[in-house]
Amino acid sequence: MGIYLYAVGADDWSDEEVLRPTALALDAELARRGWPAWAPAWEPAAGAAHAPEPGFSEKLNRPMDGFSRLCRAQPGGREDEDALLDWNVLVPLPFTGRLALPEDPVTGEEMTVRSAHRALAAAERLAAALALPAAAAAAAHRGALGLTNWFAGPAVAEAAAARPGPWTGDLDAAYCTAVHLAAARYALRWNRPMHYS
Repeated sequence: MGIYLYAVGADDWSDEEVLRPTALALDAELARRGWPAWAPAWEPAAGAAHAPEPGFSEKLNRPMDGFSRLCRAQPGGREDEDALLDWNVLVPLPFTGRLALPEDPVTGEEMTVRSAHRALAAAERLAAALALPAAAAAAAHRGALGLTNWFAGPAVAEAAAARPGPWTGDLDAAYCTAVHLAAARYALRWNRPMHYS
């Protein structure tokens, strides 16, 4: 069981039965606030020297209670918790609070959009508090389910032995921190929305 957190592709963003209604509602909300329009970068700029996009997909299949407590225990408190957990779509736009979009006609739920900039700042604070090891960040670059597999395999025990610290006290919270940190970094680096499925 669990849900996937993934980088949205052009097909899903433009599909009327997936995220196109959300994309249109986001466009309208940005215009209503007088903010510049935003479009994801599906392809590198013409002629740009650009490494191939690695893709991003992780499965959130661990308890979130410890992660929520960790968020609330930080100086950012509830704001950090909201930045990391209270959204359906994360976008690389610098704004505070949340954008509440109209009910999605496909899912029937209100869509909450939050800033990847705020999520990154909150996740970095958590990672610092946990002293999350560099090996976890490296696992995020191994393609789909890189972090999920790292935390579920023997490498996590090896890292804990080599670099003990607060992160080993609650591996579920450490995993959730690493996933959200990687997702926010990915959204900002590749100018992509992130979504749960």
